[in-house]
Amino acid sequence: MPGRPVRVCVVALVLLVAAISAVGAGCGWGAAEPERPNVPSPQRGGTLRVLGVRVPAAIDPHRVGGPSQAMVHAAVHRTVLAYPPGEQEAVGDLADGPPRVSEDGRTVTVTLRGDGRFGPDGDPIVAQDVEHGIERAVADPVAGPAARRLLGDLVGLPPQLGRWRDVPGVEASDEGTLVLRLRRPSAGLAIAGLATSVSTPIPSSTPRARLLEGDEIAYSGPYVPEARLEAAADGDGDPGAAAGAPEKAETQDDEEDGEPPIPDDAVVLERNPAWSGAGPRPAYVERIAIEPTGAQAAGERVLDGSQALWAGPEIPATTLRRAARRGTRQLVRVSPPVTRFVALNAARPPFDDVLVRRAALAALDRRALWRAGGGGGEPASHWLPPGVPGHDRSGGAEGMGMAWLREPGADLRQAADLLRAAGWREGRYEGEPLAALAVDAPRERALAAATAKQLARAGFELDLEFVSRDEMAARCLAPDSQVAVCPNAALDTVSGEPGAILASGFDGDSSGPGAQPWSHLDEPAVEIAIANALDAPEGQQADAWANVNRAVAFQAPGAPWRWDERPLLRARDVRGEVDERQATWALAWTWLGEDADQEPER
Repeated sequence: MPGRPVRVCVVALVLLVAAISAVGAGCGWGAAEPERPNVPSPQRGGTLRVLGVRVPAAIDPHRVGGPSQAMVHAAVHRTVLAYPPGEQEAVGDLADGPPRVSEDGRTVTVTLRGDGRFGPDGDPIVAQDVEHGIERAVADPVAGPAARRLLGDLVGLPPQLGRWRDVPGVEASDEGTLVLRLRRPSAGLAIAGLATSVSTPIPSSTPRARLLEGDEIAYSGPYVPEARLEAAADGDGDPGAAAGAPEKAETQDDEEDGEPPIPDDAVVLERNPAWSGAGPRPAYVERIAIEPTGAQAAGERVLDGSQALWAGPEIPATTLRRAARRGTRQLVRVSPPVTRFVALNAARPPFDDVLVRRAALAALDRRALWRAGGGGGEPASHWLPPGVPGHDRSGGAEGMGMAWLREPGADLRQAADLLRAAGWREGRYEGEPLAALAVDAPRERALAAATAKQLARAGFELDLEFVSRDEMAARCLAPDSQVAVCPNAALDTVSGEPGAILASGFDGDSSGPGAQPWSHLDEPAVEIAIANALDAPEGQQADAWANVNRAVAFQAPGAPWRWDERPLLRARDVRGEVDERQATWALAWTWLGEDADQEPER
């Protein structure tokens, strides 16, 4: 079994600087950051280049697809709450402090700071704009499922997606106050949603008759796409004259020190003229150029160049090896809160029998699945990934000791005993081949093939079908799904909330677009444990969610096989801060500084 990968806090501490101390940063999830002498203060100005990714020119406030778009969203939009890099607790962004929660856990009240403005025009942001944005997010066909994993308990939430309308559970009582009303005590999940793109404000004057277009998007963060500024300058207003616009800092020439010019297909983010510097984002650099450079060229350019970050999906193997051999801390490994697993359909025979599900888990060699899936990250032993509350209380990497999840390798003897107990006298499943659906991509194919080979040793023959990722998800998650095995299942929690994994994945009482019922588990014991966790007092929630984790594992709805890890790369003169939850760079906290070779090892 491979060694546990270095968490991002360990590597990134060599990168982090006095700027984080200024906002009370810590390592990982809450440890205090020691004082560091002789560390230079953050520098302002300059052009930061982000290579290896392609993002849309107009950043939709709620349709955030993957780490690259999340990275840009956090630079151009504000949310009610935000997580500074390295912080476990969210801080006020548009809000003036933490939300207030009623005694019954069903009402969340937020007071806004009152200093937010939309760019490039400079119109003030009020609670009605946040209400408008949340109502759009929970109704949008693209953004809605993720939004409802956290805000699915809003009173009066429409059961179907596609209709943007008033939601009684979201109310701006005045221009500075937002109230959320919930049908059960899930305030913790709702507050977590306020720190995601779900709470991005939209001007309340934006019509609901159609989806947002690029020229309609209003930006509230420290940066604005250059194309949007140019469009505004062509109109009647002068975006540079917006109220509260900060004084423009000096910038470095694009081509100094031999740097190539910014290509025409790059997305360039410029200072938002309506941004007043309020909120937790320091926004050190003056301009950010996001260039869709080819992987190999981009990786080498970051490793050997300056003022650049790699943010692509995968660092080329040769570049990764070179970076790992260097003594500098240019390579950063971040562990996003994602659990990948082989899902078993608990609503259909034969996996409607918990003994048969446990037998299948015992037959699966999760270590071999980890290798077949490309390695990386850490072999998973339960449902809560590292860094998520409840992980350590669930046994951490060692797991909870349940027989069918005790060893990462297969235990065919135990599988046979469980099948005999379920009524299969020979200790092997003897039914018809089982439908299995996997993504038609190399690693997903390899994982599915390994799953089929291992289950066959216990008599489970799989009829594998390979389809697109979207079709796989649609068919595996459908309420009447006939698919017995889905090897490419995954649950994540951008918010860091365990309930976003366990409630959305295994609460049989939940339904609708926010649910992710890969295993279609409907077990009263799990539902009771989830209800107790949602109602748990502050300070007891990690234990409560660990109890949910145990209840889920006892039901054996699938085989968790990996907690993810993602490598990132920075040039030596970029003080790159990491957004741990999105597994990407926190651009609004990053600055161009001295060579990291001068930093002491820690």
